Amino acid sequence: MGLFDRTLEYIDQLQNAGTAAAVCERLLGVTSNFGLTALMAGTVPQPGTPRGRQKQHVMLCDWPGEWLERYVARNYVDHDPVVSHMKQLQAPFQWRDASKNTLVDKSSDEVMGDARQFKLR
Repeated sequence: MGLFDRTLEYIDQLQNAGTAAAVCERLLGVTSNFGLTALMAGTVPQPGTPRGRQKQHVMLCDWPGEWLERYVARNYVDHDPVVSHMKQLQAPFQWRDASKNTLVDKSSDEVMGDARQFKLR
């Protein structure tokens, strides 16, 4: 089977995934070969969005539950260098490079350090 046919098959698998968890599983089935072993996708809440409403912006997530809870409870979205990087530049980048390419403060370092505790790198 050629690459084009494999791509079409993969797209079909994504379209027929019955749940968000199934979409995550299929995406990570491919991306894990390149080192991407966890994902979260959604929209970025406006600064100051109440913590109780931040999860409404999450569309796909396979992060460890405890990490997602900490991320929301500590309002990390407003300090996450990955989010800052995405807002500035919509080009592909490696997660580890996000803090190199954006203004990093103490809170940004805390986000990245806490993420490493959950083996997110």
